[in-house]
Amino acid sequence: MLNTRAVKARMVLLGLTQPEVAKAMGINVATFNAKLNGTRRIYLDEYTKLCQILKVTTPEESKELFGVVLN
Repeated sequence: MLNTRAVKARMVLLGLTQPEVAKAMGINVATFNAKLNGTRRIYLDEYTKLCQILKVTTPEESKELFGVVLN
C-alpha cells in the first residue's frame, strides 16, 4: 500500500502535480487519486512506473513510499 503522505511529499519535492503524475502513468487523474488514497488497487507495473516517475533509486526510498522494496 502506498504511503500517501510520503508520495505526496516526494511529488512536491520534485515539483510534480497529480495531473502530471497521472499522465505519466497513463491513467486519468481521478484514477490516480483513488490509487493514491487506497480506494483502488495499484498493480505492480503501476508501482514500477511510479518509482520511475518519482525517481526512487534506493530500497530505502521504495520502502518509505510503498512499504516494500520494489527496485
